[in-house]
Amino acid sequence: MPIPVGIYVRSGEFKPAPYQVEDMSSLAKLEPSGIYTVARTYHGDQAVLLEAHFNRLEESAHLEEIPLDLDRQGIRRILRELIQRAGFEEARFRLTIPRIQPDQVIIALEPLDLDVIASQHQGVAVSTLYVPRENPRAKRTEWVAVRNQARGQLQPGVVEGLRLSADGTISEGFSSNFYGVIDGVLRTAKEDILFGISRQIVLSVAPEILAVELRPIHENEIPDLQEAFRSSSSRGITPIVRINGKQVGAGEPGSKTLALMRAFDAWVEAHLEPI
Repeated sequence: MPIPVGIYVRSGEFKPAPYQVEDMSSLAKLEPSGIYTVARTYHGDQAVLLEAHFNRLEESAHLEEIPLDLDRQGIRRILRELIQRAGFEEARFRLTIPRIQPDQVIIALEPLDLDVIASQHQGVAVSTLYVPRENPRAKRTEWVAVRNQARGQLQPGVVEGLRLSADGTISEGFSSNFYGVIDGVLRTAKEDILFGISRQIVLSVAPEILAVELRPIHENEIPDLQEAFRSSSSRGITPIVRINGKQVGAGEPGSKTLALMRAFDAWVEAHLEPI
């Protein structure tokens, strides 16, 4: 069943895309070069930090020298209409700005698999890979193709790659931000990363639970990890229990991670807004 995909033009026109796809992974292979953001809905037609997603689109456009005059209210209106017509319990949506037609916004919507998110609360396995990322602060469509190719190197059962920088530090996940706990301190990269919207929430709630240091984990420190997790706008916080086939801590979600998950979810519920 094709997912809703259309093109919004700043003049107010919204027209169907000239292609049909069954999910956003397939859509990413057809989209033109440009910038994008991905978020999810809550309780049907609410979102969190949607303005921050718009801000990041504008920042990415600036970094990529793409002239952008974003019609935020128009995009919100189309999103509300798509959500109402689709009738998904919860949805994941993607906004893409083509580099050569920045007056257009490709808007796509797909059902959010809540069962998959719930199952990942038990913890997931990840692997480190050295994958250069050009202009990491900009959310560029070109990165999607690069990371998809890199995913082919992952072993079965590994849900995501962690991008290693040239100095051997873990910068971020392929589609998430990465965090580790060593000696009771939460550490995460400060630079050479995309500043995830969910990362803003994590760094907001974390100081009430444990000390925070903006310093990346080096691959040599992986055996010292007591806990680890990733964050993304679609999945929230996901515990990481294995890295490169080796158990992290006790091999199950740690107490600090579980506390952060509760604090994260509470923050989201308190800051939801109508789309």
